[in-house]
Amino acid sequence: MKDKKLTIQEVVTLCAVIVFFGVLTYINFCCYRRYVDSDSAAEALLAMRIRGTHHLFPETWYISTDRRTIATAVPAAVFYFITGNAAFSMALSCTLFSIVMGLSLIYMMRGAGASMNASLTALLLLMALPVNPGHIMFESGFPYFMTLLFLFASHYSGYFTFFFLTVGTALRLRHDGERAERKHIVFAAVLCLVAFIYGGAGMRGLQLVTLPFLCFAVLCFLKGTDLFRRKDRVSARELGLSFIMVLCSLGGGVISGAPAVHTGMADPQSVFSNFTTATITNPLALLGGEKTDSLSSPESFLQLLMWGAVILSVYAFFRL
Repeated sequence: MKDKKLTIQEVVTLCAVIVFFGVLTYINFCCYRRYVDSDSAAEALLAMRIRGTHHLFPETWYISTDRRTIATAVPAAVFYFITGNAAFSMALSCTLFSIVMGLSLIYMMRGAGASMNASLTALLLLMALPVNPGHIMFESGFPYFMTLLFLFASHYSGYFTFFFLTVGTALRLRHDGERAERKHIVFAAVLCLVAFIYGGAGMRGLQLVTLPFLCFAVLCFLKGTDLFRRKDRVSARELGLSFIMVLCSLGGGVISGAPAVHTGMADPQSVFSNFTTATITNPLALLGGEKTDSLSSPESFLQLLMWGAVILSVYAFFRL
């Protein structure tokens, strides 16, 4: 059996990924002190506090949005213990998180049946496309979304990794048919543990990963069973996994007393208000409603496109 060689397209895409990742790595290591903002600097300070107190959740550290359980500040504290350089430690931690996130994206794409070239292209797009000029980070010139995934603190890289691994494992369990492979079951159990840990951090893991996964599993179950007219063990297993992950997230939050700030779930009135103003009223302004800067902004247009994409996706899901 001959070894599979990389095609020219795969080599070109891989080189582009390496070059782009090299640029991001250079920015992390060489431009941290020049462009870092207060949110990212706070992660470095937390890493230093963890190192100083030898406690993952220092009592003198006030939690703003969630606890840092699986986050760049945690390994950065270990690196700071070794190097004594907070900026270097955060850059190294962000680089490692970015590598893991990229591998998890490839894991998801391969689970969906994509070729290696398509998987590398998706990784390249993830690094190259997070450009939203409306949210440039102060005077640094870096798009805000890029700082959430790759630069300076990589606040959301852990959540994206969790999401990619969850979808990739669900796809593999679906391809297994009625008899799931043991390694995929073990990996699903590990993801439930991760959901529990993220649940102890706050509500973001629930909002960004486990609840959307549950909604998708419900749609798959309804389609697989033809609206309860037949049995579908594969969809039922996927639905069960998603439900267990949601319970693990909620259980982690209840046991740890995780903060629920900035979740929009504490006050039902604020939930309704945020929903109507942010996702309904704003896009409707583009269709001839109230003409104000906030309602006719590019963000409103993107929200309108998002709702259209969701509606079309659900329609196509049941038509296919």
